[in-house]
Amino acid sequence: MIWVLTKTNHKLSIHPWVRIWLRAGPIGKIGITLMVMVLLVGVWGVAQVLVTATTPQSGWLGPQRPSPLAWLGGLAGTLIFLPPLFLVVDGVTDWVATRGDIEKMMVSADVVLATRGEYIGGHPMLPHGRFVYLTLAGTVESPLLIIVLPQPGGRAAKVFSMPVLDVEKTKDQLGEAGEEATVAVMLANVTFEAQFIGQRSLLNVEYIGKKGRRHQVQLGHFFWGDGEVQNWRNYIVCIQAQAETGERPYGPWKTLPSGQRTRASRKSGRLKA
Repeated sequence: MIWVLTKTNHKLSIHPWVRIWLRAGPIGKIGITLMVMVLLVGVWGVAQVLVTATTPQSGWLGPQRPSPLAWLGGLAGTLIFLPPLFLVVDGVTDWVATRGDIEKMMVSADVVLATRGEYIGGHPMLPHGRFVYLTLAGTVESPLLIIVLPQPGGRAAKVFSMPVLDVEKTKDQLGEAGEEATVAVMLANVTFEAQFIGQRSLLNVEYIGKKGRRHQVQLGHFFWGDGEVQNWRNYIVCIQAQAETGERPYGPWKTLPSGQRTRASRKSGRLKA
């Protein structure tokens, strides 16, 4: 529910409490919920003391009159059950809405992976960390990792594209006039960061800006967990190998369209028109 309410509002998405809740995971959210419940039990205890202190004294035969603050005790007792209810509703809503959005992205022919993750920082156009949608898309010769920011009112999402392969020109120094060769360098790697319990995986992408400067963009807390972070790097490795060898990777695999075929189809479309 928190993701659904904040994903299209950038100011809410960058709020520290929103990021803490979304990155907490199931165990973390249960812990936060229990802490809130303990605080509410304390409030309920204080309310009960106030109710007892304000209950009018009655005689032996007189009727027991209620405290004017009796409603406060009832309200405090009811609030104790709201955090677990919120936890369940938030979990179901987040799961259904996020999976639905990911499935819509995966329908596109030029998208091989899609997920939700936390943009930590490093992109020259995104100063604020927040949770975003991520896609691995483009063409087999030029795959892109795309940061997707949903927009309100059904408007088109804001996207920030980063190449995950760098095509560089080098010279083979075997003769006086070295032959020029093209080398593809992978710009994505996975690092591990220690935390209170265990460690988490982070995907690092070296983004080459317009002026040739390299920016290291860091992403983490993927929707399916740390295993998904490493899976994204594996896909990038396989896309690079397929671009170089033309061989399809083993097992279930969705191949990106070729940029050459895409350009050819566009040209043929223009000729027909």
